[in-house]
Amino acid sequence: MQKRRRYTKAYKDDAIRLAMQSGISQAQVARDLDINAGLLNRWVVEAQRANGSSPESQVDYSSDEKLQRMQDKLDKVRTERDILKKRSMFIKSMTDMQRQIPAYHS
Repeated sequence: MQKRRRYTKAYKDDAIRLAMQSGISQAQVARDLDINAGLLNRWVVEAQRANGSSPESQVDYSSDEKLQRMQDKLDKVRTERDILKKRSMFIKSMTDMQRQIPAYHS
């Protein structure tokens, strides 16, 4: 049976700093440090509570920017789709009109 590992305050602080500021996922930081991801997450949540901030109150602006880009792209795709729908309806109506006009052969 393994003994429980004990971590120093400095080690925890460094792990928390890496998880929060490095841009690397918590899971990857935990793997790199050879600790359980749930343990690292608990340390991060406790640190955020101690600092008066909660994970829910932090806004990830990169996600908001990404969402805005995706919405802009969706609007563009919808516009293109509508143009193609109108074009196909126009072509269909022109084809129908050609069928109704008698052909004059010389």
